[in-house]
Amino acid sequence: MFGKHRFKRDADYFLSRMDEDILRSFNIRQIWEIKKAINYATGRPSRKIIDLRFTIPLIISRYYFVLFVGRDLRHERRYSDLPGPVRTANVVFGTFLLVCLLSCAIVILLLFLYFAKCALGIDIFPNIHLSDLLHIFF
Repeated sequence: MFGKHRFKRDADYFLSRMDEDILRSFNIRQIWEIKKAINYATGRPSRKIIDLRFTIPLIISRYYFVLFVGRDLRHERRYSDLPGPVRTANVVFGTFLLVCLLSCAIVILLLFLYFAKCALGIDIFPNIHLSDLLHIFF
């Protein structure tokens, strides 16, 4: 992420992981077909608009979180063979995640605008402040 170069796992990488004796037993055409199959299976990477990766270390184990947003360049649609309830659950979860992200972005924007208003000394409602309202409600 942030300036690091990720290791490229292409067909040459996977062929280099094979045993040397087995690799020498293939002819040129077989190696070419293996490379073609690997490249088809791994797909072409696309530029991501959002590439967020981090781990959460807990006492017992670590969990990782990955969020990619980018153009879909895969060869086949993945949802065609999924049953209806799974497709519906994916749409519902995706919508929920989008609403949560947009809500967080709106709250952050409103807080930024509030602090900018305070820093500039703008008083829209005289004698009413956010801290007073929060104290009343909570």
